Amino acid sequence: MELKPWARITDSQLFLKSCFLTIYHYKGDLEMCPAWWHLKEFYVLVRRMAQEAKSEKPAE
Repeated sequence: MELKPWARITDSQLFLKSCFLTIYHYKGDLEMCPAWWHLKEFYVLVRRMAQEAKSEKPAE
């Protein structure tokens, strides 16, 4: 899965684990945490892919 042109996620479980651990240990404002931004981008991408897959599914 390609998050950005320069960022490809090959193991989503590892990506999520890394993001959550980084967020857990981040000492500043959550909105300033890069892992938080990556997690939000990942959510948007997964949601978009699910909607596209649903719209491509032929009607029964």
